[in-house]
Amino acid sequence: EYRRVGESHLRKANVRLLTASNVTFDERVAGGHFRTDLVYRLNTAEKVITALKGTREERAILVRDPNRLVSTAVLGSPRLTEAEIESFAGMKSLSDEMLRQIGSHREWTKRYGVVSNLVKNPRSPLPIALNLVPRLNPRDLKSISVDRNVPEVIRKHALKFVRGAPGGPGGGGGGGSPGPVPGAVS
Repeated sequence: EYRRVGESHLRKANVRLLTASNVTFDERVAGGHFRTDLVYRLNTAEKVITALKGTREERAILVRDPNRLVSTAVLGSPRLTEAEIESFAGMKSLSDEMLRQIGSHREWTKRYGVVSNLVKNPRSPLPIALNLVPRLNPRDLKSISVDRNVPEVIRKHALKFVRGAPGGPGGGGGGGSPGPVPGAVS
């Protein structure tokens, strides 16, 4: 219903509005046409719905929400992509609980980028990061062993793999016979 300027009676209209844009969300924010703080004005129920059904940009904002219900809803979104999980794993502003959930999800830790970002993230819980270190390639192990942003425990663990690396992670030089047995007759 609407009222024309100067008229006293209401008029009814049956209208559908369809819109499209050739400008990305990031461009709108950079141009000052969209305020990201509007997402924070939503109540918890609206945030959860937005986390489940919203856009990639809205999920990137809501995954850092202090309310665990909202941030957990982001990780449960059916629209969540593997690339988003990879970027979440590298976020230094993400809570350790969210990083723990990402690190405990088997499907997500199959991606090398997720594993690498979790180990390199200083906010990752130590047990999660320590379990993922052996899965890194030698080049990443070497860079982590000297990276001051990574916790010392992780650096030392990576250094063990770098020093014992003749046959790859775990050392040993290959899977052949263990060599001559002392005292054995040949």
